[in-house]
Amino acid sequence: SSRPRRAPSPPPALPLPPAAPCPPGRRARVPRATRTAMLRTRGELLRAQGQPAAAVPLLRAAVRGHEPYWLRAIGMALLAQALLRAGGDAAVAEAVRWAARARRLDPHGPLLPRHLRSFEAALAERRASAAAIR
Repeated sequence: SSRPRRAPSPPPALPLPPAAPCPPGRRARVPRATRTAMLRTRGELLRAQGQPAAAVPLLRAAVRGHEPYWLRAIGMALLAQALLRAGGDAAVAEAVRWAARARRLDPHGPLLPRHLRSFEAALAERRASAAAIR
């Protein structure tokens, strides 16, 4: 058959289940780096699903975690994106500061520019719409 095959369509996005609490009297034994990665990933998913207010505290905790500098820089860029989508003028100013910190932390990283490009595009769009209102 000479007909080209179609790529299968991705499955629909499923809502995230609530985080399961640790049983009473027990403490989860998860390494710090793993916990930080879980917080960052969950925060990124919430941000991508349009819940930036819920993502901000998770991403803040992930930035404070113990990870290599390049992962921390990506976390800062994700936090900047979430703050930009979540809040008013004070949050936008904080988002710009987080993006600048990410750039300083990992100026030559190959992955960081992708996250910062989407932040800068959203920031430019926000500033353009604010200028159009005035």
